Order: sequence, then structure tokens, then C-alpha cells
Amino acid sequence: MNFRKNIAGVSALMIAAGTLSATSLSAFAAEGTDQTERNYTEGKIKEYIFAPDVTDEIDCRFYADKPNIPYVKLSDFYKTLNDGTELSVTKNEDGTYKLETSFDSSTILDTKKDILTTDLPVYTFGCTDEEMRSDSDLNNIFYQAEGVQEGESKNNVFDFGSYDIDIIDDNDGEIWWPLTTLTNTYRGLFKFGIYLADTLYFVDQQTDFTSGNVLDMNYEALQESMGESRPEDLVQYSYNELCRVFDRYYGFPGSIPLNDVLAEKGFDGMLETNDDTKLVKSQLLSENYADYFAGVVGLQWYVDDGGHTEVRGLLDAYPEEVVNAGLDRMKPERDYEGATDLSFSDYNFLYSLQLAYQTREAVLGPDEEGAAFRYIKKGDTAMFSFDDFFNIDYYGWSNYYNQDGELPQDIITSFKACLEDADKDENIKNFIIDLSSNTGGYTTIVNYMMAMMGGYSDLKYEMPQTGISYVNTFTFDKNFDRVFDEKDNEVKYDLNYGVITTNASFSSANMLPYDAKDSGFMLIGEKSGGGACAVMPYMFPEGGIITLSTDYRSVNKNGESVDLGVKPDYELVMYNDDGTKDYSKLYDFDTISKCFADYYGNKQSAEQPGEVTTTTLTTGNSSESTTTTAAPVTSEQTSSASTTADSSSASSSTTTSATGELPQTGSNSLATVAVTFAAITLTATGICMVAAGRKREDEE
Repeated sequence: MNFRKNIAGVSALMIAAGTLSATSLSAFAAEGTDQTERNYTEGKIKEYIFAPDVTDEIDCRFYADKPNIPYVKLSDFYKTLNDGTELSVTKNEDGTYKLETSFDSSTILDTKKDILTTDLPVYTFGCTDEEMRSDSDLNNIFYQAEGVQEGESKNNVFDFGSYDIDIIDDNDGEIWWPLTTLTNTYRGLFKFGIYLADTLYFVDQQTDFTSGNVLDMNYEALQESMGESRPEDLVQYSYNELCRVFDRYYGFPGSIPLNDVLAEKGFDGMLETNDDTKLVKSQLLSENYADYFAGVVGLQWYVDDGGHTEVRGLLDAYPEEVVNAGLDRMKPERDYEGATDLSFSDYNFLYSLQLAYQTREAVLGPDEEGAAFRYIKKGDTAMFSFDDFFNIDYYGWSNYYNQDGELPQDIITSFKACLEDADKDENIKNFIIDLSSNTGGYTTIVNYMMAMMGGYSDLKYEMPQTGISYVNTFTFDKNFDRVFDEKDNEVKYDLNYGVITTNASFSSANMLPYDAKDSGFMLIGEKSGGGACAVMPYMFPEGGIITLSTDYRSVNKNGESVDLGVKPDYELVMYNDDGTKDYSKLYDFDTISKCFADYYGNKQSAEQPGEVTTTTLTTGNSSESTTTTAAPVTSEQTSSASTTADSSSASSSTTTSATGELPQTGSNSLATVAVTFAAITLTATGICMVAAGRKREDEE
């Protein structure tokens, strides 16, 4: 039985783990204003700097009372993270420190109380300078964004002291932080540090040197670094940092049963709720690796919010014997009081994801190997299918706009090329985006696609930790002429738009159908899988990453939560006699064309609020209709009238491409195939994807 996960989409990097060199010292240092002697061991940690072949060393300390917790200087870490940009540290008269960077902010650190106060929002504090500066090359690409804040900002307080996390001032202007706490506090959206197997890696999620690459190639080194038991100082520090991260950064999408308890009492208080939560807490604080394993897996049942929050990634490097022993120490039947039924939710997601992918392949034929998307035309409808929102070449776009480079070939240019092709084809009236097996990614792609379709393309989000919300309004260079002007408004396509969703359409693949709904576009399939919060990875001391639904929660145009998913206008899921789903109608172009004709025909004629028929397809050829009241439709929401073409006489073509260039088209006979999916039993260990949509693996 293999409980080990595979991180999807990572290429192998042969990264040799560095070793820690250390020298034992006895020196005088001061914490805050207390003149106390602190013995420590001084050494150096090998670091990789955003590449597998760029290395250096960073000074570190291991204090006598924390022999297993490496400390590094804030200024050293910050400088490396920000490609040489200095962090200014100035001691104030009251003994606190003023921390200044190249962007305008006020940050005060009190090392006596271990409290940091900043006027920056929680989400932006600690971002790299490159990401904070408005003139960043990564911002000066095919879009411009202007944010409007709603609500009043307030100072944000990071109280490390309340979690017994000690930030040390050695009284000469140098401030030493626990390395893991530092990586979780000072980090960007894409660039951050991870510490494992005595080595510090600075990773960049927009390159090939990602946290996934590093972790994937260091499992063996992590196992070798494990002792007979978890050191006492590391046990407490690891738990304290886990509490701090949840209390400070969690976005409360509202999906977990103990959401209100967590909000009121904090993470540690939540784990005092009942006997089962107390069991999980005791296991998290155990020095025994198998107990700890059981505690982390048990914790997942309490914090699983649909796919963004994954703590099970902490367990990836554990040996098989620890995995098996840990599973034996979980509560029998894994029936944890007050927890999510993780077996049920994991099964539903994985079932929908694999069924959608397999059905599409059976009906439309297999995807071309390595293709980033699929583009198919049949009858009067074109379909654009893709499985994640990650295929965007940020650095390629930076080179194109700032260094006169070549036009990138990614999902951005590919989508535009397919829209243009569909618009020029006199047979095509409808354009549908297939998100049936799409598990999410970057919201920038969502905003871009909505803008190109003439729909709602703003990004509205709220930050519950601060009580403020933002609306980001995007302007896109739609013709890619490197100029933002009125010519971009001329880029329009005379098409009806629709979106296909399933229960596996998660995160950004849940956000796009919400925006489509707000834009008056048609939705077909089944209710989307939800997911409202931006996801961020956080590092933990023993070598592992969790992902978290952060304090950056998307809402729809009206400010309403999108976490529970959006219902389609046409429910096209059929059910077999044994209760299994049949997704074949989602890819039946005749059915899709009829939905377009009905939806946009009704919209065209609805000058006043009236009744719209919503058709639900069930087992076999039968259907059920329900009548609902429709809101008035404005001219801006209504595309040109749809003409229903005879599918048997219209031209049919299939195109598959991984670039923006459209390949040659040809005929393709589409057979409707019902695919059923055998029952799947999921592993409790699961996986943790970095800044990604949900992925699950099987348990035998």
C-alpha cells in the first residue's frame, strides 16, 4: 500500500541537500533590553538562491535552550529574498526597532515583547519588493489593475510572544528570528524560503525552481534527518507556529464545522472543543513520530475546507513504517466528533474529477500529449477546454512588454487565438469554456478571459482579519500592441458564451462561473466545487508545507460568498440505475447547442421579468423542467441572437494545441459514451499542492 503522494506537474531537479556546518560558542547577547547571557552554537546553513546551481551560505545560531531551532538574521534573509535589496533596521529610543524597506510603510518590532506592528494589510506584509512596487516588470505586462479599498485600514499586530516564539536582539542592531517563522512572515506570493534537511532554499513558483521541485527531490534527505523521536524544543515550537499561522492568516471561508469556534477561540482553543480534538492536540504535541502522524491526519478532518487548506503535506517525507503505525493510531473508523466527513468529501471530488476527464476523453477522443488546452468545433459551437489556471508565462510577458521580446505562447494567447478563430467561422455562433476537470490557479487568467468575452472582469475580495475589502478593476491590452488605448475596446467577438462546470471545478474554476453568472452568460453541467480564498503555502520546522485558505476571500459582484459553488442554468448530469453519474451530455454538442438556443433565445425575448424554463436531464432520454423567475436582461448582457444550426450539415472540426498557434482542423466523429466510475477509497494522508487547486490520490 503506497501512501506517498506525487506532486503533480513538477519536473525533476537533481538538488543535492547541503549540510550544516556549526561551531560551538559561548557569547554575550541581549534580548531586548534584558542583559542576559545566552549561549549559542554558531554556524552556517547552505542556501540555494532561486536556482539549483546558485548557492551561498547564511549565518545561523542555535541557542542553548532551543538546540534544534535555527535562527538567522532578518537583514540577511531579507536581502537574499529581495535580490540584494537592503532592509533598514533602526533602533528607537524606547528600545524598539523601525524596519524600513523600499516601499512606503511603517513597521515597528518590539523584541522584548516579541510584537511586530505594521500599517500594511496582513496579506501584503512580507511580500517581496518586486511584488510590492507598482513599477514592477511583472505588473507592467498585458494588464493594469487599480484597486479601490472599502473600509478603514488599521494597524496589524503580529504577536509572536503570545505563541512563545522568541525574536532575539543581540544589542548591536542585528535581529535573529527562528528561521521557519521568518520564512512564513517575510515572503512573497511567488518567492519565499523553505528550510529542510539542514538547507535553506529560496524558491520562485513562477520558474522551474519551486517548492514542489525541492520537496520532491529531498524526501530521502528528510528521512535521514529524522532521529529516534521528535526533539522536545522542536515539538513545542512546531505546534506554536502551527497555531500562529492559523490564527494570523486563515481566511475563514466558512466551510469547516468548527469555523465559529476557531474564529472565537483561536486554533489552540478549537483543539480543546471535545475529546477528539484533544486527542489530536495531544498527538501533535507528542515526541513519537507515529503519534504526530496520526495527529496531523486527524487535524485534516477538522480544517479541511474543500481543498485549499491541506496540513497533510507535512507528512510527505515520512517512512512507510511511520505512515502505517500512524494510521493505526488514528481514531477507529476515523469518526471525529465535530469534524468534516473527509472520506465523503474527498471521494466526491475525486470521483467528479476523474469521471469528467475520462468522459471527455471517451466522447471527444484523447488529449494530445502535453497540450495545455483543447479546442474543438462542431456544428454551431466551439469548445475551449483546459484543466488549470496556471499556464501563464509571467516572465515571458515581462520580456514582451519591457524588453521587446517575443509574444508568449501560453493560455492567454491561446484563448485569444481560439476566440478569433470562432468569431471568423461563419458556422460558429456559440463559444463554451469547459471547466469540468479544472481545479483552479491564478485569478489573473479568470479576469482576462472574462474581459475578452465582454463580461464582468473585476476582482472583488474581502479580508476578514482586517475588516476591509477591495475591488480591483482591470484594464487589458486586448490586442497585445503594448499600448492601453481605445483600440482595446474594439476587440469584440460576436459570440454567445457559456461555461461547463462540475463538482470538481474548484477555486479559480469556481470564480469564473460566478463571474459568468454575473455577466449573464450561460452555465451548464452541475454545481461548481466552490473555493473562495486565495491559497498560500507555509513552511514547518520538520520539513513540510501546508497550504492555507488565506485572509484574501473572493466574493461575487454583489459581495456575496462564492465558497459553496454556483448552480448551472442547465443541469446536464444524468444518473444511472446504480447511482453513478453520467457526464456524457456535458460534451454532446447537439445538447450544448440546444441549451445555447434556449438560453439566449429566452434572454432576447425577456424585456420584462418573466419565466425561464430550466431543463434537467435525467437517466435515459427523459427530462424534467422547472420554471423560475428571471431578472430583466440589459442589452449589455445579451449577445446577438443564436441561430440553431443543423448539426448534421454543419462543418465539424477538432483542434488541439499547446500554443497560441491554431493547428490544422479536420473531421471528427463524436460518439456519446457514458463512463461510469468504480468506487474509490481515499487515503487519509492526501496531498498538499502549493498555490494550487485541489488534487487527491487513491488509497487502496
